[in-house]
Amino acid sequence: MPRSTRKKSQYEARANELIRAQLAQRKALIGAIGDAEEKYDQQLKVVTEAQRQLDARSADIAEAYSNAIEGGWTAAELKGFGINRPDSKTVKTAKNSTAKQGSSDGATDNSTTSQDATTPHPPSTNGHHTLEPAHQ
Repeated sequence: MPRSTRKKSQYEARANELIRAQLAQRKALIGAIGDAEEKYDQQLKVVTEAQRQLDARSADIAEAYSNAIEGGWTAAELKGFGINRPDSKTVKTAKNSTAKQGSSDGATDNSTTSQDATTPHPPSTNGHHTLEPAHQ
């Protein structure tokens, strides 16, 4: 009888070792998911901020283009320089940001949607800003 109890204890001890090792491996695997998610979240913040800055620069281009048109330049003249008209979303965003900045009574123009403000405006492949015409 004592001998079988000894084997039972040995088997159980070995089983406990294997179970602990298996749990440690599983714990490491789940920890790796957490690490990867943290890195993803950090990178997402960087990308989101970069996209916000890119959208702001795109709005600056649209505002400068609108100012040039209002200042007497024609779309054809600007196109002759290789400057193409920004798309209507960018022009709207630029005009609204100007209106919001120039407003001294605290009123804001809510004509743009949150999608307009967050829609990416990638540069064209030919090196010029080729976006859809807004108006003429």
